[in-house]
Amino acid sequence: MNKLYFSVTILFVLLLSSGCNKNYAINPNDIDNIKLELVNISKLPQGTSYAIKLKNGSKHIIKQNVVYLSYPIKQPNGQTGNKFKIEANGNKLDIKPNEVITLNVFAPIQEYENNNNLIIENPNVEIKGFIDEVKAENQFNKGGGVQLTK
Repeated sequence: MNKLYFSVTILFVLLLSSGCNKNYAINPNDIDNIKLELVNISKLPQGTSYAIKLKNGSKHIIKQNVVYLSYPIKQPNGQTGNKFKIEANGNKLDIKPNEVITLNVFAPIQEYENNNNLIIENPNVEIKGFIDEVKAENQFNKGGGVQLTK
């Protein structure tokens, strides 16, 4: 009787803890469904203003995300990323599934004017955040070059 009681108790605890533990393995398809689009570029005397549309096409909440814009650096055999990034304004901490928000970035002209090493025609955008919960295993990062969409 003690062995049966002990076994049932252990089984109950294991089932209870596994049901409460949401260890998400981030599905790459979920990340693929998070989209960043460059929807407007405005050249101003002081710099360039960008509007970026962020669409959460996944089935999960995007938590505590940050969106950046940067200009790639020209290399003899291509390009490389730029550690200097400008954080977008207008962000939200929790972006629900199918929610779309518009973010704004302003790049001061001093950051790129007369710098032939930067590729300003094709900026990179990047999002860093978490899926559903702010936990290390739920962290994601997605980015790349973007063209103006109409």
